[in-house]
Amino acid sequence: KTARVILSRELPGGWGVAAIAGEREVEGDTEYHAYGVAMAQEAGQWKIELGGVVITGLKPDPLAETEGRPAIKASVGAGGDLEQLLMWLDGEPLAVDRGGNSPFTATLSGKPATPLAPGRHELVAFASSELTASAVAWTFSVQG
Repeated sequence: KTARVILSRELPGGWGVAAIAGEREVEGDTEYHAYGVAMAQEAGQWKIELGGVVITGLKPDPLAETEGRPAIKASVGAGGDLEQLLMWLDGEPLAVDRGGNSPFTATLSGKPATPLAPGRHELVAFASSELTASAVAWTFSVQG
């Protein structure tokens, strides 16, 4: 199966984010998936950042089917102050609010500005602290 690039961005602070999506086979079934990764620029080259920022609590649930304006959320935690907290919907920046009252944790939440078209959509979340970063990508569908 093949995948396509759904996001590739250079970000402030020497960080980058990339994500792919496509079909894969799992136990004989074909499913649509997405994968996101944070990148760090070192000596003029991009390297995968395997750091210590954790992104969980993804909403809509990965592979879920939703209505046209779903609540979009992600929870983020790090061992240092969170600096950049970004999300993209279908490759476009998504305005999100930062909730929580700790510099080390946050809940990102937002909604599409207009109802989404029926079909498959992709989300990417990126978070960084001073020393590390992480990214995650996932897919969901809007009912037709």
